[in-house]
Amino acid sequence: MPAGLEELSGPLYALIEFLEIDEDLVEVAAQASKPLVAGPTRRELSAWIRTLPGKGKNELLVTAVAEQGERSRNDLIRRFRRQNLRQTSDGSAASERRKAGDLLAAAHARAKERARLLNEQRIAEAAKRRAEDEANRARCLDQLARREPEIWKRVAAHIQIRQPKDYDKAVVLLNDMHDFAVHRGQTARFQTALEESRQTHAAKENLLRRLAKTNL
Repeated sequence: MPAGLEELSGPLYALIEFLEIDEDLVEVAAQASKPLVAGPTRRELSAWIRTLPGKGKNELLVTAVAEQGERSRNDLIRRFRRQNLRQTSDGSAASERRKAGDLLAAAHARAKERARLLNEQRIAEAAKRRAEDEANRARCLDQLARREPEIWKRVAAHIQIRQPKDYDKAVVLLNDMHDFAVHRGQTARFQTALEESRQTHAAKENLLRRLAKTNL
């Protein structure tokens, strides 16, 4: 369930999903709504009853005697709320009513902000992954320093077999050595060694085509 809608009951949230009501619209409507007012306290009821005229008090007494139970209590609370609402209502109440256009605009702004935050999160996660990949690659390249002579020998061995798959393996190793040279700032030395290998194997056109394809 999206954040901000967790306070909804299960059936209500299921209804929102079934009717495909925009969740941003539900969220802004919920945020702008005043919280439900709890039932009046005994003190509030007592103060209200004292303000009623004698006839009103008599009606309440008759109702309480004739209609005992939850229904009588609910009617009393509804009457209390209606009267208090009339007393507190003024011109400002109408101005506080939310228009559909206002809710739609707020929902659009919320959706736009949520999309912006999600995009920023994706960018940050992608940058983190790139940084981790680069760090892992740097560690692998550093390990090549101890194996450089061995790798050049493996390159020569693959080339000598004269098979396409071995040429491919030789090119992969040469690419690793190129990246290592760039990482260490030793590209000139690598290019010299690579050129010597080219000259040695100048007759192996399949190998040279593979080297050219990978910009080596």
